Amino acid sequence: SPYLPISRWGVPLLGVVPELSYLSKPTLAELEKALDGDLLAGHRCRSLHYGVENSFLVTTGLRRFLRRAFEQRSPSEWRRPLFVTHVTRDDLLLGYLAQHQRLMTAQGGAVDGPRDWAGAMVLSTGASKGFPDKEAFPDDTEPLTYLTQMAKDSNAPVLITRYGTLDALHIIESYTAKHSIHDTARVSAAVAHYEPNIDFDALLQG
Repeated sequence: SPYLPISRWGVPLLGVVPELSYLSKPTLAELEKALDGDLLAGHRCRSLHYGVENSFLVTTGLRRFLRRAFEQRSPSEWRRPLFVTHVTRDDLLLGYLAQHQRLMTAQGGAVDGPRDWAGAMVLSTGASKGFPDKEAFPDDTEPLTYLTQMAKDSNAPVLITRYGTLDALHIIESYTAKHSIHDTARVSAAVAHYEPNIDFDALLQG
């Protein structure tokens, strides 16, 4: 047994807890803070959890983005993607907003059900560290006004950050989710996951 060395050292085995990927998924609120960002719309998604494995940088044209994000993958299987792109990509933001509106209509506006889609878009306003000589134009630091209004009208989660696209993606992918008493969904999941796998009687006996 792989646990025999533990018994040799006189250390009691209190339990073996298998990994649960959900517990490592940060909420959108956590990512907003990590990115020093501002959620322009979709505030009801702040408490939802997003897997870093479902985040990717979008640099393609609109048609390819829509095919990859909404046609080649089922929304119910890929429920909470994070699309990272630059704030100047008005075409991608518009395409995302259109698809968000379509899917919200199809699922009755719900975002927190077990099969509900709730993808979010992260818009970068800065240049990544690898491109220090690139300076943003003053009007390239926020989405077009009518697109911002569209996001608010459709309640779509759109997060804006001062980081460049590559830096923003790195922050998301390297982020470690934190447990908080206010995140009742994660706390409940942790209790349900750990409790059956730990011998609490032995733990309390010391």
